[in-house]
Order: sequence, then structure tokens, then C-alpha cells
Amino acid sequence: MLPGFMLSAGEIIIEEVEFFQYQERMLSAYGPTFRIVVSEKRSASTCRVQVIGVYLLHQGREYAILLSSALANLFHYFACHRDHGQTADQIAFAIRNSRSYVRYHGRPWRLARTSIKEYVARLRISLATVFTEAGLNLAPDAVLISEATPSNSVAYRLHASVEITHVNNVNE
Repeated sequence: MLPGFMLSAGEIIIEEVEFFQYQERMLSAYGPTFRIVVSEKRSASTCRVQVIGVYLLHQGREYAILLSSALANLFHYFACHRDHGQTADQIAFAIRNSRSYVRYHGRPWRLARTSIKEYVARLRISLATVFTEAGLNLAPDAVLISEATPSNSVAYRLHASVEITHVNNVNE
């Protein structure tokens, strides 16, 4: 310790409380931080994205979020479009018409508008599980937000910071 820089036990506790308050304010303002690991498979006409893993980053640790490939792809979609909410119609249309989101054996992902609400519910269950594991007091619906729209439908938006890590770029 440097002379004059020793803290009393009370000052240490105050600093820790201030740090946790700061951390809560940052989570509230920016949401939690996630890392998505993707592999891109490129050919002459397409670039397909395969999500390898989704992780919650908290206090220097990574917590794996257990997701099916469909849920991982949807989470990646929300992460890439988190600036504005989108309705189930918009999400399904965008994914169906994207060459990036390909499901099994190179076939397009035939995502139905009606399945978006169920997928969102499943994503929130997975988020709740990982938040509990990480000791975070966050509500999943405060991270994967449902917003009312003027047309009486619901728009979904991810309130989070996201790092996307690209690995294994494979040329086909």
C-alpha cells in the first residue's frame, strides 16, 4: 500500500456499495452484455450465419445460455436489430427472406409469425435461468422488451450490449 492511501473498513464498504450502485445504474441504462459466437459460411452467392453460442458476460465471467439453434438464431437477429422494435410479422418476413439464416442442411428457415411469441417466451425462460446463475437481479422482460405499437400489435426489442465474435470463416 502507498502511504496515505489506506482505507478504513468503513470506507471500503462504502466504495463497494458505490460500485454495486454504479453497476446497477449501468445495467439499467444499457442492459446486460452478451457475446454471440458465430461462424460464417460463404459461397459465391450467399453468406450463411451459424450461431455457435450465446453467453452472458458479467463480472469478468461468461455464462453459457442454453438455446436451441432456432432460439440462438432468433437471439442473434434481435441483437443485430436492437435499435428498434419489430413486430412478429416483420421478424418472420425478414428471417424468411434472408440468406443469412439457414436452418438444417442449408434449407431456409421457414419461421411462422405465430411462432415468434412462443420463441420469445422460451428465450425469456433461458434468460431468467442464466440471470439467476450469474446472481443478477434482472427481469428477462426488461431485457427482451415487448412494446405496444400504434397498430395494436407488439414489437420486440433487445435491451442489451452485444459483442459478436466471428470464428471459422469457411469458404465453400
